[in-house]
Amino acid sequence: GQMPKTFESGQLSVSSVFWAIDSWLQDCDPDLLADLLPPASIRELQDMTDCLGQKLPYSFSELYLCHNGQASDRKRLLPGWYFMPLEGGGLRGAVEQYCSFKDVDGDTSDGFVKHMKCNTLWVPFATDFDHNFLALDLDPPQLGELEQVICFGPHEKTRKIAGSLAEYLLNVA
Repeated sequence: GQMPKTFESGQLSVSSVFWAIDSWLQDCDPDLLADLLPPASIRELQDMTDCLGQKLPYSFSELYLCHNGQASDRKRLLPGWYFMPLEGGGLRGAVEQYCSFKDVDGDTSDGFVKHMKCNTLWVPFATDFDHNFLALDLDPPQLGELEQVICFGPHEKTRKIAGSLAEYLLNVA
């Protein structure tokens, strides 16, 4: 079955969307629900803040306080993307890897995302295992929105996917 879209824009938060996703998964895909990890700890979020060298956006923390990624990539919560856990070679490893390529020019963009291959102010939360990522953009150009969801990587055009993490989750649910 398909999850009902019953949210109004004023009620849209990451936790409210994830609550609806969890409820739907409980009825329609309990195996995928079982693959979602328990919430991240405050310590894990603090370690990620230290790794990034900046305060995490509220929506990012809210996401990981719902679930700390997925245990495996056999079934994907986000179509085409693996929801990375903070630890265990997941998000931390991805951040360290992509930060080594920081601010490399040469990619094309849709105008809603800065024209660069990578930016240390792009905070990834999902990967396709081919060095491409979904991330929150903390450094958008004038056309973009703070904390918009973007896609970037060597095999993807750098582009805006959604105006916020809650909007993205609602659209893929």
